[in-house]
Amino acid sequence: MLGSRIKQLRINQRLSQAVLAEHCGLQKANLSRIESGKTNITMLTLLSIAEGLHVTVAELFQDLQEEVPSQQVEAKEAVEVE
Repeated sequence: MLGSRIKQLRINQRLSQAVLAEHCGLQKANLSRIESGKTNITMLTLLSIAEGLHVTVAELFQDLQEEVPSQQVEAKEAVEVE
């Protein structure tokens, strides 16, 4: 989860939520909701958090794996896309 990754990076840098939120121009409560996955994050906020953590946006997504099951389709099967 992206929020967990943000929290991990913040803790690794020994930053409190209050300090990181201030660096990013966010409310501490909003950062808390982001880290706990209780709110969606905009691209602008994502960029602000990356800057506040001194990492790239790509680094925020590093080592994240979606827990969405994939579906395999055999090559001989036709798949209709609407």
